[in-house]
Amino acid sequence: MTAEDALEEQHFRFRRCSPARLAAARWHLFEFAEIREVRYVRGDVVVVRYEGEQPRPKEWVTFLAERGFVFEPLVRTPDDLDAA
Repeated sequence: MTAEDALEEQHFRFRRCSPARLAAARWHLFEFAEIREVRYVRGDVVVVRYEGEQPRPKEWVTFLAERGFVFEPLVRTPDDLDAA
């Protein structure tokens, strides 16, 4: 098992996502020590990969909103997990 395999992830809707806006939001998210990766998935969906068992998505969302970025957490349903 690699360190990357141990990362958890949270998906977000990031409206008006563009490469420049994602790069700027990524820069801000790296202020949180647990965040290891922020990447584009598709459409307006991005994934935040982090270490640890206690994610802080509410803090991330608030922090980004204060800087002009609107991230909305996406909740995975049991159907999503079965399809994975």
